[in-house]
Amino acid sequence: MVRLATSILVADQERGTRSRLTRALRREGYAALPASTGAEAVEVARNTAVRITILDVLLPDLSGIETFELITGFREVEGIFLARERTKETLVRLLDAGAFTVLDKPPRLDWLLQAVRRLDERLGNDGEGRRAPPANET
Repeated sequence: MVRLATSILVADQERGTRSRLTRALRREGYAALPASTGAEAVEVARNTAVRITILDVLLPDLSGIETFELITGFREVEGIFLARERTKETLVRLLDAGAFTVLDKPPRLDWLLQAVRRLDERLGNDGEGRRAPPANET
């Protein structure tokens, strides 16, 4: 049985952060798709079967919240947000928008990967970026 890798959108304006996260996710078996702006992130989500988004709260053109809201307007996705400053108001807005979690930026890779694994399992995958086989298959 072929298992498809979970597609994860990584949108961050900082090339170093974006590259570091993309590489880490790919090493774990995920299909990581980078974007440097909110508009680019929306375009990637329109053209691929993205299931999880990792969005910087402060993208250069749209906020991470605006980007997430645009994407959830046409695709069901889960959201992890990265923020340098987490004010109470920002956290409330992110949670109201449907954020799964909000991590400090730059994120600790172990925390980010744990959040991704939990979301992946919630989506019916095996936690390693691949669809779990049906219960009757071994």
